[in-house]
Amino acid sequence: MKKILAWNEKHDPIDVFYFNGPFNAETPLRSICSYPHVATQGTSESDITPSVAAQMPAFSRHSANVLLNEIEKSQLPPCEATKVQALHPHWSGNILLSKIGNVAQIMGSKVFGRYTVKEDSLHLNWYRYGGEVFELDGDKYVFRGRES
Repeated sequence: MKKILAWNEKHDPIDVFYFNGPFNAETPLRSICSYPHVATQGTSESDITPSVAAQMPAFSRHSANVLLNEIEKSQLPPCEATKVQALHPHWSGNILLSKIGNVAQIMGSKVFGRYTVKEDSLHLNWYRYGGEVFELDGDKYVFRGRES
């Protein structure tokens, strides 16, 4: 807390201060966050720190891979999930759809992604396999194609 209160904007912009905080060997700044995340920010150009912004896409890919590997190792199901039946050309079974964070998992597997529902279609963006669209057919979702 003392380190945060001692921050001086003339030395570093606040976002750079928080970004570099955990990497300071002398006085590391510990960060805590919620999971699932309450809010996120996309990668974009920075008008105050172009050199840091240039590194962000690689940092984001690395962070996503680390998080994905941890999720796959834990095999924890999404929080407060709804189970839906699905038919796919390569598998059939259930998909767990979390009510928090839009996380999807093929039940009993290490396949995770994010989902959105649009009318009678389920749009899944699997972390490792990309986008797919399923349409509601009776009481189950049926694979209709890859999402571009």
